[in-house]
Amino acid sequence: MFETGARLKAEHGPENVYDFSLGNSSLDPPIELKQALKAAVDETGAMGHAYIFNTGNPNERKAAADSPAAELVKGTSDNNFVTVCGAGGVLNIILKTLLIPDDEVIIPTPYFVEYNFYL
Repeated sequence: MFETGARLKAEHGPENVYDFSLGNSSLDPPIELKQALKAAVDETGAMGHAYIFNTGNPNERKAAADSPAAELVKGTSDNNFVTVCGAGGVLNIILKTLLIPDDEVIIPTPYFVEYNFYL
């Protein structure tokens, strides 16, 4: 799909083709976002961009545990949360946790081609 989108853009012009095959946006991010990202890179300090724990960023996990939604579950702590980079990683973990061999999974189309690999 990604290659087809690139070919169609070349044939018909990028202004006439909206390629969402990989979730690619057709717009540049706002300047405010670019500035915030640059500031975040500058403010992280030593080892700010190193590998994180397997369970994810401790600050993100704490924020999730402190969120109003987490208050609905008694005894929720940051140990009840795992953060990962991207939806693909989450889907991979969830499917491998919940499914057993020979389970049937229904995937509506169109779908992200990686789903088959996760299954």
